[in-house]
Amino acid sequence: RWMERTTDRYHHAVGGMLARPLWFLLAFVGLLALTAFLYLRMPSAFLPDEDQGSLMTVIQAPAGATIERTEEAVEQVKAFYAEHPLVEDAITVYGFSFFGQGQAHAMSFVRLIPWDQRTEDGSSAQALVREAMGRFSQIKEARVFALNPPSIPGLGVAGGFTFKLEDRGGAGYQALLNARNQLLGKASESPVLQNARPEGADDAPRLRVNIDRIKARALGLSINEVNATLAIAFGSAYANDFNRDGRVLQVLLQAEAPYRMTPQDVLDLKVINDQGESVPFGAFTTVDWTEGPTQLQRYNGSRHARGTDRRRRPPRRLPRPARWPGTPRRCRLGRRARPPRAAPRPGRLPVKR
Repeated sequence: RWMERTTDRYHHAVGGMLARPLWFLLAFVGLLALTAFLYLRMPSAFLPDEDQGSLMTVIQAPAGATIERTEEAVEQVKAFYAEHPLVEDAITVYGFSFFGQGQAHAMSFVRLIPWDQRTEDGSSAQALVREAMGRFSQIKEARVFALNPPSIPGLGVAGGFTFKLEDRGGAGYQALLNARNQLLGKASESPVLQNARPEGADDAPRLRVNIDRIKARALGLSINEVNATLAIAFGSAYANDFNRDGRVLQVLLQAEAPYRMTPQDVLDLKVINDQGESVPFGAFTTVDWTEGPTQLQRYNGSRHARGTDRRRRPPRRLPRPARWPGTPRRCRLGRRARPPRAAPRPGRLPVKR
């Protein structure tokens, strides 16, 4: 009986449509137009930020900063989260962040209270990120960023988009740095971009040791011995192994910390020449302070500068050569991704020698 009633209703509905074909055809065309309109209006690139019940905070002190200075910034971050009613717990890791490693870096992982307890307006993770950025901008000891996790776990380190500016022509680090700063300057002038920033550690102070090879050879020194002495004193060298309590331990040679703290300690090092005499480094070496990157990163075999932004769509004009990693790449490769309306031109923001 049920099948018969269903068949009768189907026949009646089809008969009604055949009796008025023009009306139903117009209704079908209208539905197609509505579908096309919604398809074009729907965002086609990035996924929206989601409240995942957690957020991250990156603490980045100036390059070469001491652990004490980083600790002062971390304590201010801890105090903010400890007194905030939306935060359930926060864990801080020293010496590591998404932008680098070392004593000038730290990172906090924040867990929020459950969603059913955050029913008021302004209690979302996105609202907390905005509030935290306003408070952290007053911290003078370090740069602090509150980040919402990416919508797709594992693709990127935070929400927004990430791009990489590549030095394919081999123009050098300084030219790439200038192009990156120029691009960030243009991004800061745009009214639709928020918190555009480079990822990675700033240039750190470095001590350059200039060895006069002619003087060294005139003093009867071997360049290999000079390099080995410098490497052992300020780095380390493997000597041998020994057994203790059933374990095999290594013996490493290195100068004591008080004797490798200042530039004068480099000049006070001594090397044995071919006549068995001790020659100080100061007799053939000079030292001076410079600055440079702590780590040179490569992307697709080229030096690159990495930047992030919190805007939900990528810019339509981007300097070449540039690449979209992480979530932006997946979204652009997806079925709903559309190409930019204005193709970027190779002449924009060139990396010159």
